[in-house]
Amino acid sequence: MAVSASEYTRQLKALLPRGPAWPRDDTTSMLAFMIEVWALEFARVDARAQALINEADPRFCSETFNEWLTQWGIPDQCLSAWGSVLSDGL
Repeated sequence: MAVSASEYTRQLKALLPRGPAWPRDDTTSMLAFMIEVWALEFARVDARAQALINEADPRFCSETFNEWLTQWGIPDQCLSAWGSVLSDGL
């Protein structure tokens, strides 16, 4: 499961040093804006990594389905012949 941008924001703010110069509850400063931007990018990369993991299994792939068929040699000549027999018989 991919990590959301809000979870990354919370994690990044938790990594800030303690003290008044690094307020964790601030939402209007440039630092808070940059943390939110970084969190969005981290969440996007995390989601793409999860999609790549899903693509490794042909049962769940969507982007690489044609590559899986090519690697497995589907459709091969036997399946093509079987399909023509079925369509002629009906």
